[in-house]
Amino acid sequence: MTTSPGGPSGPIYSTLAGQIPTGQAAVDLLLEVLDLEKLDDNVFRGVSPPIGPQRVYGGQVAGQALVAAGRTVDPSRTVHSLHGYFVRGGDPAEPITYSVENIRDGRSFSVRRAVAEQHGKVIFFMSASFQRAEKGLDHQIETPLEVPPPEEVPTMNERLARYPERLGVWGLIPRPMDVRYVGEPGWVRPGDRPIEARQRVWMRIDGKLPDDPLIHACALTFASDMTLLDAEPRSRALVSSTVPRRRVVPLRLQLAIGIRSPRLGERPHVHGRRDLDSQRSPGGPAAPNRRLIPKSPFPPRPG
Repeated sequence: MTTSPGGPSGPIYSTLAGQIPTGQAAVDLLLEVLDLEKLDDNVFRGVSPPIGPQRVYGGQVAGQALVAAGRTVDPSRTVHSLHGYFVRGGDPAEPITYSVENIRDGRSFSVRRAVAEQHGKVIFFMSASFQRAEKGLDHQIETPLEVPPPEEVPTMNERLARYPERLGVWGLIPRPMDVRYVGEPGWVRPGDRPIEARQRVWMRIDGKLPDDPLIHACALTFASDMTLLDAEPRSRALVSSTVPRRRVVPLRLQLAIGIRSPRLGERPHVHGRRDLDSQRSPGGPAAPNRRLIPKSPFPPRPG
């Protein structure tokens, strides 16, 4: 077994053996999860924290795959987009091997394909593109004026205090992201929330990250899976994971993320910013028991 920082004798395990980290300590733990062990030029290995869901968290495997892909690219090229598929549930007790294929290095873009495997089987794969900083047009949808600022929105701890039965694994795992739902989330009882087609969430890292654009993009990828599945039960009289006479286990099958590339002379990322995510379930299954839930990011607010 690996003895890298993410190994069984490393900080991830010794930290979680005591008090559950919060704030910067939780962010530092996330950085350890994203710090993959290099096995070969294009092969890396990652591990999961020992406390968490029965399956590997989807944002973790996607973020680690992006780390692996990014380590094979010229650091001057930042993440432009990625598209991945979750094939099988991951085993959090076993390391994950990430193999990266160099598809192309062009004048402006580099393309990589990363495959995550456990027990000799693929659990996730993705394609990712990386772009050099260039001059170009830039635009962004304006943040909705009716959305309250994050300071006026309850924290996750404040929401969970009202629903201790929903605490579950949330009380056992570190939370490196400051997540604040605008309105009641999908895991709240239907009688305590309106039925709405759209869910909005303020989100930011609950500490500081290194000044590395790849790590910022990977942290964003990690966070992309945290609230997305709550948007579906929010759009109807359901509670996340339960309906009468039938148990619904939400699974994410794929993800697609586009990241704004920095312009020439521009800093790629800013510490402490809050991003607003708008998520919706537009209705009409794409296939039996399948739903499409798009996310739309808005410009960040400082603070």
